[in-house]
Amino acid sequence: MFSRIVRDYDLMNRLMSLGLDRAWRGRAAAECGGLVLDLCCGTGDMAIASGKRGLPVVGLDGDMAMLRAARAKSRDLPLVLADATCLPFRDGSFDSATIAWGIRNIPERKLTLREAIRVLKPGGRFVVLDSVLPGNPFVRMVFRVYVRIWIPILARLTGADPLAYRYFAGSVERFGQKANFLREMKAAGFEGARALDLSFGLVALFTGNTGEKS
Repeated sequence: MFSRIVRDYDLMNRLMSLGLDRAWRGRAAAECGGLVLDLCCGTGDMAIASGKRGLPVVGLDGDMAMLRAARAKSRDLPLVLADATCLPFRDGSFDSATIAWGIRNIPERKLTLREAIRVLKPGGRFVVLDSVLPGNPFVRMVFRVYVRIWIPILARLTGADPLAYRYFAGSVERFGQKANFLREMKAAGFEGARALDLSFGLVALFTGNTGEKS
């Protein structure tokens, strides 16, 4: 599916978020430090946002078409084709790890969280940016109308695949409210896990740390 939508992926991200996705990524990048691993890097926007802050970044994705698009944007960004549930890196390789709009799409999230903890250094930072069901009932109702009706229409108007963007609506519903993923982070062992609402709770910025060595 992601290979099919790669041509229109960045344009749809701008349109669906009303251009706010760049600011959201910048806010997420501000949480990072040191060497960053960007999981599910897609076309590279999150990795590039971290790079703009002067941070060295490695991008990883399981879709070659997405990695080609990322390479077209940045020749200097190291890119790795791999599965986020089985990372090809040694323990404690990175200071920070990010995932922007990718964790929802991983069925075995527990494995990804476990791998993130493994490859992060003690005290490392884990940063996740994703769409969630808003907690406010009115905002949630408006959001559901927007993603179920307007986004597939927008996909047709731009020539993108409307079925892929219907999947987006369903995946957000399944992901649920931010408390669900916070529980998963805490269960995986991340310390100080918290979630910050962005844009009236349409997007959540999750952060947590790995434990320090005793």
